[in-house]
Amino acid sequence: MGAGGEGRGAEALSFSQCLSGTGRKDRHLSESVRTCVLKGADLILIPTANTKAEPLTMFEWEIRVQAMQNQVFIAMCNRVGREGDMDFAGESLVVYPSGDVIIKADDREQLIRCELNLAEAREWREKVPYLGTRRLEWYL
Repeated sequence: MGAGGEGRGAEALSFSQCLSGTGRKDRHLSESVRTCVLKGADLILIPTANTKAEPLTMFEWEIRVQAMQNQVFIAMCNRVGREGDMDFAGESLVVYPSGDVIIKADDREQLIRCELNLAEAREWREKVPYLGTRRLEWYL
Protein backbone atom coordinates (compact mmCIF):
# COMPACT_ATOMS: atom_id res chain seq x y z
CA MET A 1 0.00 0.00 0.00
CA GLY A 2 1.36 3.40 -0.92
CA ALA A 3 1.68 6.50 1.17
CA GLY A 4 -1.61 7.95 2.31
CA GLY A 5 -3.37 4.57 2.03
CA GLU A 6 -3.45 4.38 -1.75
CA GLY A 7 -3.54 0.77 -2.87
CA ARG A 8 -4.00 -1.15 -6.06
CA GLY A 9 -7.72 -1.58 -5.47
CA ALA A 10 -9.64 -4.73 -4.73
CA GLU A 11 -7.91 -7.88 -5.90
CA ALA A 12 -9.01 -11.48 -5.98
CA LEU A 13 -6.03 -13.57 -4.95
CA SER A 14 -6.11 -17.21 -5.92
CA PHE A 15 -4.95 -19.70 -3.33
CA SER A 16 -6.65 -23.07 -3.05
CA GLN A 17 -10.03 -21.31 -3.01
CA CYS A 18 -10.39 -17.69 -4.01
CA LEU A 19 -9.25 -15.50 -1.12
CA SER A 20 -9.29 -11.77 -1.38
CA GLY A 21 -7.93 -8.76 0.42
CA THR A 22 -8.88 -5.13 0.68
CA GLY A 23 -7.08 -2.13 2.15
CA ARG A 24 -7.77 -1.20 5.76
CA LYS A 25 -9.58 2.05 4.89
CA ASP A 26 -11.42 0.56 1.91
CA ARG A 27 -13.35 -1.66 4.31
CA HIS A 28 -15.49 1.34 5.26
CA LEU A 29 -16.90 1.41 1.72
CA SER A 30 -19.39 -1.28 0.78
CA GLU A 31 -18.11 -1.29 -2.81
CA SER A 32 -14.74 -2.74 -1.80
CA VAL A 33 -16.19 -5.86 -0.18
CA ARG A 34 -18.82 -6.26 -2.90
CA THR A 35 -16.15 -5.95 -5.62
CA CYS A 36 -14.08 -8.71 -4.01
CA VAL A 37 -17.14 -10.99 -3.90
CA LEU A 38 -18.07 -10.22 -7.51
CA LYS A 39 -14.47 -11.16 -8.44
CA GLY A 40 -15.01 -14.56 -6.79
CA ALA A 41 -13.94 -14.13 -3.16
CA ASP A 42 -15.43 -16.37 -0.48
CA LEU A 43 -13.18 -14.93 2.23
CA ILE A 44 -12.08 -11.31 2.58
CA LEU A 45 -8.95 -10.58 4.63
CA ILE A 46 -8.77 -7.07 6.10
CA PRO A 47 -5.68 -5.82 7.96
CA THR A 48 -6.44 -2.90 10.30
CA ALA A 49 -4.79 -0.61 12.82
CA ASN A 50 -7.75 0.49 14.96
CA THR A 51 -6.99 2.19 18.23
CA LYS A 52 -8.93 2.03 21.48
CA ALA A 53 -9.91 5.69 20.94
CA GLU A 54 -11.96 4.75 17.84
CA PRO A 55 -15.59 3.51 17.73
CA LEU A 56 -14.79 -0.23 17.92
CA THR A 57 -18.38 -1.40 18.29
CA MET A 58 -19.29 0.42 15.07
CA PHE A 59 -16.29 -1.13 13.28
CA GLU A 60 -17.38 -4.62 14.33
CA TRP A 61 -20.93 -4.03 13.10
CA GLU A 62 -19.57 -2.59 9.87
CA ILE A 63 -17.75 -5.88 9.20
CA ARG A 64 -20.72 -8.00 10.28
CA VAL A 65 -23.18 -6.14 8.05
CA GLN A 66 -20.85 -6.30 5.04
CA ALA A 67 -20.40 -10.05 5.54
CA MET A 68 -24.18 -10.52 5.67
CA GLN A 69 -24.94 -8.23 2.71
CA ASN A 70 -22.39 -10.00 0.52
CA GLN A 71 -22.67 -13.53 1.98
CA VAL A 72 -18.92 -13.78 2.47
CA PHE A 73 -16.56 -14.73 5.27
CA ILE A 74 -14.56 -11.76 6.55
CA ALA A 75 -11.44 -11.99 8.72
CA MET A 76 -10.28 -8.68 10.17
CA CYS A 77 -6.85 -8.65 11.79
CA ASN A 78 -6.03 -5.70 14.03
CA ARG A 79 -2.84 -4.55 15.72
CA VAL A 80 -2.34 -4.67 19.48
CA GLY A 81 -0.03 -2.79 21.85
CA ARG A 82 1.21 0.77 21.98
CA GLU A 83 3.20 2.91 19.58
CA GLY A 84 3.76 6.47 20.71
CA ASP A 85 0.40 7.90 21.76
CA MET A 86 -1.57 5.19 19.95
CA ASP A 87 -3.02 2.25 21.87
CA PHE A 88 -4.07 -0.38 19.32
CA ALA A 89 -7.26 -2.23 20.14
CA GLY A 90 -6.76 -5.78 18.94
CA GLU A 91 -10.19 -7.42 18.79
CA SER A 92 -9.46 -9.26 15.54
CA LEU A 93 -12.42 -11.32 14.41
CA VAL A 94 -13.77 -13.76 11.86
CA VAL A 95 -17.36 -13.34 10.66
CA TYR A 96 -19.68 -15.86 9.01
CA PRO A 97 -21.60 -14.99 5.79
CA SER A 98 -24.72 -14.53 7.94
CA GLY A 99 -22.98 -11.73 9.87
CA ASP A 100 -22.50 -13.82 13.01
CA VAL A 101 -19.11 -13.61 14.73
CA ILE A 102 -17.32 -16.96 14.67
CA ILE A 103 -14.40 -15.96 16.87
CA LYS A 104 -13.11 -12.70 18.32
CA ALA A 105 -9.85 -11.85 20.06
CA ASP A 106 -9.46 -9.49 22.98
CA ASP A 107 -6.92 -6.66 23.24
CA ARG A 108 -3.90 -8.89 23.94
CA GLU A 109 -1.47 -10.30 21.39
CA GLN A 110 -2.77 -13.72 20.36
CA LEU A 111 -3.47 -16.02 17.47
CA ILE A 112 -7.10 -16.91 16.84
CA ARG A 113 -7.91 -19.89 14.65
CA CYS A 114 -11.01 -21.44 13.21
CA GLU A 115 -11.89 -23.77 10.39
CA LEU A 116 -13.98 -22.37 7.54
CA ASN A 117 -15.82 -24.22 4.82
CA LEU A 118 -15.59 -21.59 2.08
CA ALA A 119 -18.26 -23.39 0.04
CA GLU A 120 -20.74 -22.17 2.66
CA ALA A 121 -20.32 -18.61 1.36
CA ARG A 122 -21.49 -19.74 -2.09
CA GLU A 123 -24.36 -21.68 -0.48
CA TRP A 124 -25.49 -18.53 1.35
CA ARG A 125 -25.37 -16.57 -1.93
CA GLU A 126 -27.58 -19.19 -3.58
CA LYS A 127 -29.98 -19.33 -0.62
CA VAL A 128 -30.30 -15.55 -0.20
CA PRO A 129 -29.25 -14.00 -3.55
CA TYR A 130 -28.80 -10.35 -2.52
CA LEU A 131 -26.17 -9.73 -5.19
CA GLY A 132 -28.37 -11.21 -7.91
CA THR A 133 -31.22 -8.84 -7.11
CA ARG A 134 -29.19 -5.63 -7.45
CA ARG A 135 -30.71 -3.08 -9.83
CA LEU A 136 -27.56 -1.93 -11.66
CA GLU A 137 -29.50 0.69 -13.61
CA TRP A 138 -30.03 2.57 -10.32
CA TYR A 139 -26.29 2.96 -9.72
CA LEU A 140 -24.23 5.97 -10.81
